[in-house]
Amino acid sequence: MIRTWQQVLGISRIELDDDFFLLGGQSLQTIQVANRLSTALQRTIAVTVLFENPTVRQLASELSEYTPKTFAKNNDLTRKDIEDDLARFQAELANAGEQRVKPLWHCRTILLTGATGFVGAQLLYQLLQAGDIKVICLVRAYSTANAFEKISAALAKQNLEINNLHDKIDIVLADLEQPGFGLTREEFHQLALQCDAVFHNAANTSVMRDYRSLRAANVLSTQTLLRFSAIKCVPFHLISTIAVAPEKGLPEDFVAWHKNLKDGYQQSKWAAERSVEIAADKGYPVSIYRLARVVGDLQSGAVNDKDLIWNIAAASVRNNVFPHLSIEEPWTPVDLVTRVVVANAQQSIPHTILNIVPPGAVALQDISEWLRDAGFALQTVAVKEWCEHLSKSSHQQDLAILGFFQQRETDSTAKMKLPAIVDHDTRRFMESHGISFPEITQRHFSRYLQEAINQRLISAPVSPTSHERGLYEPA
Repeated sequence: MIRTWQQVLGISRIELDDDFFLLGGQSLQTIQVANRLSTALQRTIAVTVLFENPTVRQLASELSEYTPKTFAKNNDLTRKDIEDDLARFQAELANAGEQRVKPLWHCRTILLTGATGFVGAQLLYQLLQAGDIKVICLVRAYSTANAFEKISAALAKQNLEINNLHDKIDIVLADLEQPGFGLTREEFHQLALQCDAVFHNAANTSVMRDYRSLRAANVLSTQTLLRFSAIKCVPFHLISTIAVAPEKGLPEDFVAWHKNLKDGYQQSKWAAERSVEIAADKGYPVSIYRLARVVGDLQSGAVNDKDLIWNIAAASVRNNVFPHLSIEEPWTPVDLVTRVVVANAQQSIPHTILNIVPPGAVALQDISEWLRDAGFALQTVAVKEWCEHLSKSSHQQDLAILGFFQQRETDSTAKMKLPAIVDHDTRRFMESHGISFPEITQRHFSRYLQEAINQRLISAPVSPTSHERGLYEPA
């Protein structure tokens, strides 16, 4: 088993209690491990087994009693373990003094994480539109040139142009999952003295990993940046998610631990928010922005190739079947989301929490109909049958999506609707700044679909109608 990990990860030294994901393992690599172990053990090993048992010791123990079945979610760290992380952070802030808000328009230098991502690229763009600002980007890369390449690629994917980019941003090579981001204590302190605000957008958004493998990226990084912000008493802005919502509804306030926090992503984002709440109680100037599903801006129509919905659509197109799921989700264009974030940060007293959601939602079954109208031959089937089709696919991304559904034992008859989201403050704030969310219709979806085809996330329909041929020519 260790040899399999060594071959897939390219790492020679692996211990029994090393975590596959903390060693750098990615979702697609779990498929390689599962396939190799299936061959070696001459039985089918589901990808979900590795997600639920991420160390060699745990996996070996599980496989010794393994039978082909769907496993119940097993959280290695309980609520008490999460509270221990928070208690340690609270103790570190015990002697923190009162903080004072410094509005964005007085800022000259901003620290930004996650600039190479979908939301991060737009946030970088919007920040640079806000005034004569220098943005320092923390980037995990092997060189400064490589970091600039990553940021430039993220901007180009959304058709965002920033003149003289090298003059407007500075790069700090850093790893958010390392203590102090891998910087020396002196480098960390000197960097903090340069910054007038912190925007923490980076996060690991995997919904298939447990809290333990996400805590460094999502929780400890937040706590480190809160300590960073305290050095010069500057505002801290956290990009979060409506996935932390309790079943009874999500208020425009901090939320207590609740039973809806089922996967590692939800738990780690809740713990990050709780860390911000601890800092707020000590007088830190903080803001949290909870996002729904973020889609491309309406002009470029750029598609996030890591988005679950688009990967479900791509897998469905490849296999000519679409899963029957009664899911409705709000879709929020990324440019409007980031405009709200930056506008709030510019207030003399920013809102502490904004739930950024549109009034309407997009149903998954609408997407299947829109795809059929675009010329794709799709049959709607039960989730179980859809998964059977994916299990026979040779496309690794199909197998990764299959793992997601197997892990959740998704019931195709269930209606999956988000709890009520309170957004009174957000709506009033958006109205005062002339920002409004459009209702996402088939016309908007067609624009996104065209870009998904241009990005080769989805192949064009084999025999489009004459009306569609011009639309789906590769760009």
